[in-house]
Amino acid sequence: MKAKVVVTISLVLFLLVALGWLAKDNNLGGLFSTATPTVTNTATATNTSTPSPTHPLSPTSTITPTISPTPSLEPISGGWSIYHIPKYGVKFSYPAVFDKGFRDGYDGEVFCGLTVNKDPKDVQYSISVGIINIKIMETDTEFEDVINTVIIEMSENWNLEKSEAYTKNDLYAFQIYYTNKTRPRWGITTYLPNNGFILEIDFYEQPFFDCESDEIGYSNLWVYEQILNTLEFETTP
Repeated sequence: MKAKVVVTISLVLFLLVALGWLAKDNNLGGLFSTATPTVTNTATATNTSTPSPTHPLSPTSTITPTISPTPSLEPISGGWSIYHIPKYGVKFSYPAVFDKGFRDGYDGEVFCGLTVNKDPKDVQYSISVGIINIKIMETDTEFEDVINTVIIEMSENWNLEKSEAYTKNDLYAFQIYYTNKTRPRWGITTYLPNNGFILEIDFYEQPFFDCESDEIGYSNLWVYEQILNTLEFETTP
């Protein structure tokens, strides 16, 4: 009797072990499976790699400014005239309306035209185109010394807002922007050196008789710029 019980228990244990092995091997119904389920990660992966270094910028090349050629004069009412001073080889263009002249001011009391002026002995030649004054001063003094003296003397009576040296149309020049210390007015003076003399071109705002012609429809500052743009120094004997 005991022998039968032992055989029966052994047989049951053998069957249980066999079924467990089959279930593990074939995942039957999952009842005896101990396998861990696979989880699919759908999250977007973050790239933690180091980005490629940006190529360094090439150094900016040095740009040499070029001077624009003298612009062609635009057509204006009355056309253009050329003023020539043969002794000094100075030549420039200006609106021809100043040749015949015109009246300006409250009651037309101011004549605006091309006028040769009489100046002190240190000025060898002086002419006005409206309110733009052009002077020639003979000197053997170095240009830089002349400019330094001008700045010192002007600063006593004017506010010097800006001064700069520049080159245009192969001409070297020094320009000073100034304002009135007591009135809201301003002006520009340009100095250009040449052999044995200095050319001074000055414009000072005069609102009550500005000599701006309705015929050409441009400001005195524009006329001033055209004189500078067309200025030439000829070779003199």
